[in-house]
Amino acid sequence: MIGNLLVNGVLLLILYGLHSFSPWASLVVASLSSFAFAYVLIFDREYLDEIASQGGDQFSLLLGAGISFAAFIVSIVSLME
Repeated sequence: MIGNLLVNGVLLLILYGLHSFSPWASLVVASLSSFAFAYVLIFDREYLDEIASQGGDQFSLLLGAGISFAAFIVSIVSLME
């Protein structure tokens, strides 16, 4: 569980650093990350069934997807200004 939260924290730091560098870079990486999480949530049912028995992994997966989606929205809003 701690490892999963650490990975989500690293994802957040990478996306924030890229956003500080360029909103375009953050948009590209957030898009790729969102697509990866969407693939897991939609198409990889075996993995979802495997983590269904582990409560912490479900939270970490949804947290990572939320971080990616929020970074995607923040990048678009930054580019619109």
